[in-house]
Amino acid sequence: MHDEIERRYLLKWIPQKLKGKFTLIFQTYSSFENPEIRLRNEDGYYYQNIKHGQGLKRKESDPIPIKGDDFSRVWNQFPERQLVKQRYKHPAGNFVWELDEFLRRHKGLFIAEIELPSAEIIPEIPPELKEVIIREITDDDRYRNKNLSRYGIPQETP
Repeated sequence: MHDEIERRYLLKWIPQKLKGKFTLIFQTYSSFENPEIRLRNEDGYYYQNIKHGQGLKRKESDPIPIKGDDFSRVWNQFPERQLVKQRYKHPAGNFVWELDEFLRRHKGLFIAEIELPSAEIIPEIPPELKEVIIREITDDDRYRNKNLSRYGIPQETP
């Protein structure tokens, strides 16, 4: 297990100039409890991760390879838990921003993530993202992938 330090931001959309090559991700959960167990098909590579905690700093296992059949069994058994997203990578400064465009049941949701080496670092927002960031959602559990999987897109409060 290692520390995952990640800030997340809700976006209005992903700017067209940042779209290009993407990774297609199919994600589901076999457990929502703490720890959560996430199963993922990322460009035909099947694995699971175990995550503990919430917020900015969490514990995460290294990817554990699984068989495609094992992924498919859970994927097909719980269609309401499915997340599908296109992930674009955007290098900026010393970091790489991951921009997720959600599809299917979560269509219209856009989230930017950035992994950091320390919880004290506040990343500089690249100018091309400043115009589309709605707000930081690092501590908003409604936008955690496991909760998106369970409950869908949260309703924003004015």
